[in-house]
Amino acid sequence: GSLLVLTRLLAYLSKEEPAIQLKLGKILKRMYFTVDLPAMILAVGFGLTLLFLKDMNWKAPWLHMKLTFAAILIICDL
Repeated sequence: GSLLVLTRLLAYLSKEEPAIQLKLGKILKRMYFTVDLPAMILAVGFGLTLLFLKDMNWKAPWLHMKLTFAAILIICDL
């Protein structure tokens, strides 16, 4: 969810004056590295932990689709 907010704030950032863009850019960068990235790392870590601890049906199509979309989201974020 925070990635959606961050992209919206980046859209607003492009419409501001250069001096304000510099200040807001620093704030957004700090927000990304202190909120978004740690939350993503925790979510991926807990998801992988649950995936291997629970008895999963590895042939289920929904699981492959979910893992594919999660990988695409991680690649887009990085």
